[in-house]
Amino acid sequence: MKFIFIFCALLFFSNMLSAQVPHGFNYQAVARNVDGTLLANKDISFRISLLHGKIDGSSVYSEVHKITTNKMGMVALEIGNGSFPTSNFEDIDWGSGRFFIKVEMDVHGGTDYMLMGTSQLLSVPYAMYAEKSSNGISKDAQNISGEKTFMDPIKGKLVGSVILNSNAPAVAGSIRWTGEDFEGYNGDSWISLTAGGGANSQTDSWQCGDPLIDTRDGQIYGTTLIGNQCWTSDNLNFDAGEGSYTGTGTYAPEVAGRYYNWAAAMGIDQSFNNSTYQGSDAAVQGVCPADWHLPSHAEWVSLEEMAGGNGILLEGQSGLSFNMKFTGDRLTDGVFANSGIAAIYWTATQDSERDAWKRIVFKEESFIDRIIIGKEFGFSVRCVKDN
Repeated sequence: MKFIFIFCALLFFSNMLSAQVPHGFNYQAVARNVDGTLLANKDISFRISLLHGKIDGSSVYSEVHKITTNKMGMVALEIGNGSFPTSNFEDIDWGSGRFFIKVEMDVHGGTDYMLMGTSQLLSVPYAMYAEKSSNGISKDAQNISGEKTFMDPIKGKLVGSVILNSNAPAVAGSIRWTGEDFEGYNGDSWISLTAGGGANSQTDSWQCGDPLIDTRDGQIYGTTLIGNQCWTSDNLNFDAGEGSYTGTGTYAPEVAGRYYNWAAAMGIDQSFNNSTYQGSDAAVQGVCPADWHLPSHAEWVSLEEMAGGNGILLEGQSGLSFNMKFTGDRLTDGVFANSGIAAIYWTATQDSERDAWKRIVFKEESFIDRIIIGKEFGFSVRCVKDN
């Protein structure tokens, strides 16, 4: 019998900027068989490898974990503290380029491993990088210069009052000032972030699968190639003003991104929530970064066809790597609901003056629903790269 992962997420320690440097990071996964049945309360084993440079690069570290799934089929591993390590985890040079995590599993708890998938680490464990640098940074730092960098440990977003110079580390998500231009490091090279350049412009050096840096606010999003479409693999978190909303807890922007009504998602006047917009169903940039756009109903259909109509294949980092998030929605009365239950996304296609097309997938259900609904609801947004 064949088995697949349908969800996996990397969760870096929350104390990355504290004095105690973590020597590992957390990894969570849920395992199912091909018919969607949870592998609950089952002894399984993993071989985790960290690859350097590219998705089929050389392994710089690997380890083994033997663990029992819980009643929901979930496991939690601490990468860096497994058995039979092939090298010293603390010796990994996180500043030397991109890293990828390769996951192999034996559902019988042995060593007959089957490849589950390989995906890029979009946020380098910065505290581990800083430990190998001569210029670490304290939690309370306010102004940074030289080679120091102050970054959000989850998204790699620059925060606080920042002074940059040309000595910024070559880590994906870093930004530097050359004296003439702001540049961002995309994992391979430094790219201009100003007009005519930027990590999200169509240059020869940026490829789908590389992080997308939104030059409007410094947010960083994963990207994934599905068929001939390049999609973001994180929910958008750009503050579009009126019509974009944030919640708290599981609805907070650092967890769920932002929620948008249809007009805000389209980047048009709020009056179009109750009137016909003539540019609907076109490649409308909307709330997305430059060179990206809000996907149309037809583009979602293409995505669904690649998944064989199975929403479960869009849930994890492996498989189609869409990384669907069950972040629910914002109702028209301002109440946030359905977190952990449903993943809901806008399309750029309206049906009438008051309604537009959305997509919804319920957790643990494979069917992808196409629904027409009022434009004033708040849903999540994913973006597609312009051709």
